[in-house]
Amino acid sequence: MRTEGSRGKEKGEFNFPTHICIDKDGNAYVVDAMNFRVQVFNKDGNLLSVFGSNGDGTGYFASPKGIAVDSYGHIYIADALFHAIQIFDIKGNFLYAFGEQGQGEGEFWMPNGVYIDSKNKIYIADSYNSRIQIFQLISGGTK
Repeated sequence: MRTEGSRGKEKGEFNFPTHICIDKDGNAYVVDAMNFRVQVFNKDGNLLSVFGSNGDGTGYFASPKGIAVDSYGHIYIADALFHAIQIFDIKGNFLYAFGEQGQGEGEFWMPNGVYIDSKNKIYIADSYNSRIQIFQLISGGTK
């Protein structure tokens, strides 16, 4: 067992880390919620990437929650206040988003968790709608 980071806002420090996922290579993706960012570490604990900032539009974070990585290396973040899932590359470049507030199919009310299985099925914990929505990634592009 080992511990990474301490409280703060510098790279490698955290302010309310809430969610984590580990990819097939052992890299750890951490939602640093109150710093409104994601930090990525390799399996040895070395910092690979930091991205994100507070904002009220696409590509920014308002209330980042769940995190997952697909087989193409794209990073999915559930943002509860945007009622959407945002997707980024490893450098933090915004790729696209899906979802909006509502109760219909493909709509969310404060999504809180994301999980992606080995076949790129995307499971979204749609917390205030009390359900799990499942999507299938059809094409992920190139790495």
